Formats: sequence, structure tokens, C-alpha cells
Amino acid sequence: MCGGGRDSLPGRPGPRPSSFSEELSGAISSSGLSLARVQERLARSGAKVSLATLSYWRSGQRRPEGAASLDVVVELEGVLGLDPGRLVDRLGPSRRVGPRREPASYADILESGSDDLLRQALTDLDLLDFNQRLVEHSASVTLDVDRHGHLVRHHARTVFKAVRDGNETLPLVLTNHGHPVTEPPLVHGLRGCSRGRSIEDLAHGLVVYELLLPRPVHAGETVLVEHVSELAGWEADTVSPCYEHYLVQRVRDLVLWVRFDERRPPRSCQTYQRRPDEVEQVRTLPPPADGSVHLALSDFGPGAAGIRWEW
Repeated sequence: MCGGGRDSLPGRPGPRPSSFSEELSGAISSSGLSLARVQERLARSGAKVSLATLSYWRSGQRRPEGAASLDVVVELEGVLGLDPGRLVDRLGPSRRVGPRREPASYADILESGSDDLLRQALTDLDLLDFNQRLVEHSASVTLDVDRHGHLVRHHARTVFKAVRDGNETLPLVLTNHGHPVTEPPLVHGLRGCSRGRSIEDLAHGLVVYELLLPRPVHAGETVLVEHVSELAGWEADTVSPCYEHYLVQRVRDLVLWVRFDERRPPRSCQTYQRRPDEVEQVRTLPPPADGSVHLALSDFGPGAAGIRWEW
């Protein structure tokens, strides 16, 4: 919430100019719009930004950086009915030195509203700080979509590198973007690891598994793990079906491959990537000629990358 105005004290300077976050928070409150509605109106004008990013801008935890984010701020002024420059003028010079590389949290990346639930699940499984022990080095994920438009299989191969000694566990996180699921996934085909404990919140479409490594992994060593998840009961969002991969740290290589049932190819597809404090980058693709679409990224993260499609 925006703080109220302050009266000047005798003999002291008047109130300081409002910051960007205060101005934005006040404008949103005055507009009567929810943050989700602001995001929707921005999207209609072609300015894509995540709810998490808008929330961080409003609270002052982060600020817009880069040309793409500045374009969003300009659109924000129009959406909120502000005079041109009202928000932009309060940004001041950029504080960023080089690209953001520090680790993020799932709360920075998730948009499903399940970040608190995920944080608690990772805490309960003693995995909240896993990214300080094991770094995701590269990942390859294959997704199968059936003729009804549902994701039915998730097959992942991931290479991790240990940055500390004695690592024995890592998480497998599966989320249905906040939508409920009817049953937990069937995880099988594990190589390089075995299943340990799990936390399943089907009402919020969130499942977290503890994966056990066959032996402690020491600093500098790499480990490759593979697993397959059968996703019966995990119906995709019918409005905007997609697969999204979350990265809390930078990875060297990420490959996502979505394979569609030949009886129902999608009408159009998009690949996208989103960093915690930046505007989503989207690329629209033609209908897949071979029934599949892929996204290959290098030196990406922290953030989210994904593929979405329309029927």
C-alpha cells in the first residue's frame, strides 16, 4: 500500500519526492484495479510482464531495468490513467551493473500463486537450500501431449554439479500452475537417483519429490539424473495450455521438446522466456510441420522458459 502524504516539519525540508514504487502502488490503488487486471490490460497492449515482477515493482523490492521493462512502464502509465512520464521520471538512473546472475527463489519465478506452498514443501523436505549445494548444469525435457490437449508424460534428463561436499538429495517439482489435479503423477524410469519422501497438494496442483542420489556427491563432481512422470489427471489449462520450466540459477544449456499427437496438431505455438525482474520475451512459431516444437537456450537463468500453444 502507498503511504499517506507527510506534513512538513518547521525548519526541516518538505516531503521527499515519491519513489517509483510508491507512485506505482498509489496509482494502482487509485485505479481500483487488481494487479492481475493490470497485467491483463498490459498484455492487451502488447506489453507482457509477470505478476511477480509487477508485485516486486509495486513493493519496491525490485525496479524496472532495461529497455523492454521501460516500455512496460510507459504502457503502465496509460493503463493507470497517469500523465506521460509520471512513472518513468521516478526511475532515475539504473542501478544495475552487468546482467543479473545471482540465484533466485521459486517465489521470484512462479506465477501460479503456489510459491508459499512450494517454499513450505521444500522446507519440510530439507531441500529449500538445495541450489546452494547442487547447481543445475544442463537439462533436456521431453513432453508428450495427447489428442485431448493434455500433457501426459514428462521425461527429464538433468546434469547437476556439486558446489559443496556431501550432497545426497535434490527435489523434483511438478506444478499444474495452481490448477487442481485428480491424482499424483506416476514417477518411474529413474536413473542416477531413487525416490524418497514426497509432499502432494493435489488441490493446488503441486507435488514435490525428494530424489536420493546413490552416494554423496562432493564439490566439483557432476551427477546425471533421469526420470519419467506420467501425468494422468493433470489436465492442462484449457485457456492457455503450456509447459514451463523453472530455473533458480543459470544453466549452461536447456532444451524443451513438446511432441503433439499427430491427430491434433496445434494451430499455433509460442516459445517464451522470463527472468524475475524483466519482461517476458515471446517468439511466435508457425504450426509445427512435424508435430513437435522445441526451445533451446544457452546461458539462461534464473527465470522461467516455456512453450505454449493454441488449438
